[in-house]
Amino acid sequence: MYMKLPNITSLIFIFFSFACTEDIESGSQNADDDTASEESSSDNDASTRDEIPVSDAEQDICDDNAGNAAAGQSCCRALGVDACQINTFCGVEGDRTIPSCLPEGMREAGESCLEDRECGSESCHPEVGVCLSDEENSICDPDIGCADNLYCEPFSEKWIDEEMPQAFTCVKPGTLTSYKFCFNDDACASEECTESKRCRPNFRGAICDVETQCTDDLICTNDFEGADIYGNVNDEFVGLREYKIYDRLECISPNSLEALEPCLHDEDCQSNLCTEEGRCLSRSGEICRNDIGCADSEDGEKYVCIKNYQEERYEGYGECVAAGQEVYTDYGEVYTCATDSDCAVICSWDSSCEERCDTVNNFCETNIFAQPMFCTDNCRGSFGTANNGICEDGGPNSTEDNCVLGNDCSDCGPR
Repeated sequence: MYMKLPNITSLIFIFFSFACTEDIESGSQNADDDTASEESSSDNDASTRDEIPVSDAEQDICDDNAGNAAAGQSCCRALGVDACQINTFCGVEGDRTIPSCLPEGMREAGESCLEDRECGSESCHPEVGVCLSDEENSICDPDIGCADNLYCEPFSEKWIDEEMPQAFTCVKPGTLTSYKFCFNDDACASEECTESKRCRPNFRGAICDVETQCTDDLICTNDFEGADIYGNVNDEFVGLREYKIYDRLECISPNSLEALEPCLHDEDCQSNLCTEEGRCLSRSGEICRNDIGCADSEDGEKYVCIKNYQEERYEGYGECVAAGQEVYTDYGEVYTCATDSDCAVICSWDSSCEERCDTVNNFCETNIFAQPMFCTDNCRGSFGTANNGICEDGGPNSTEDNCVLGNDCSDCGPR
């Protein structure tokens, strides 16, 4: 007994019947997907068109317009870049309500726009919808800004503004100088706009303030003007000045202020010491003030301000010298001191002084101060003459020995 098998013709028929059925179902599914895609695309186009308000008149144009309209012809904005021919865009000009094809770049700064290509600056604000200015120094609105590579910043013709200006212009990067009002870091020459809305000062002499400090290589300190109060004096008196201190501050290099110049910080001064009185402390050999004193040496040696000159114009000033030294002054030979112990060593071999320090003058108390000084102009004769501009009494600092000590007072001082 056996089963009868189908012939080869039957098998081929069955196979092709099955394949055709699969193709039909697959084709039907693809057709459904294409239909859904077209509907989605249609919805997106509709959504894009809905973003542009379309009047009835413009809708009529859109219904009859296939795009690629020539310059000056009516157009349908919903068609986007396909609405007009190359180098033109579809837009409304002036008071017209029907859009037409216009030259690209025709709109000026401040005019309404939809796309960058409409503007001469090639920059249309994406939210506000106005063309941005690309011209340096042109008026701008800080809430809108300027075209690329320009910044809308405060404008003023004043050297220094106390308050934020109300005018604003487009500027290039790095245009604003130190202490100018600003909005953007890149607009400042120092590349930093501080929280106080001023460009960070970045050069010596630039104005600064407590909120607007200088760049890290500079210090914000007193701005002052010094004038020599003694006229033409010896070089050693340079720095002996009266100062007018301004309300504003300025940037200086660290450790650049000389002795007695007004300061705010230790690092302002060459001596690296600013006193409570706001003056740079003097160092060895420098002019000093008796009421301020001197800075000690780096190795801790004590320096004192000694009264060195008798002229009234130098009253209150002296010179910084080490304590415990023998020095020559207009008062004669003296021994400097800071404490009585400085005098103990010196006076042990000089009976003319006592082991006490005059802390007002920083001299060991000696017969120079214990006895009245002798001072006359009685020197007369063939060899010496008083009051002739030459010290001739043989004492300290004299050039000749033609007078009795103390008899050439105008030229030599008291003896």
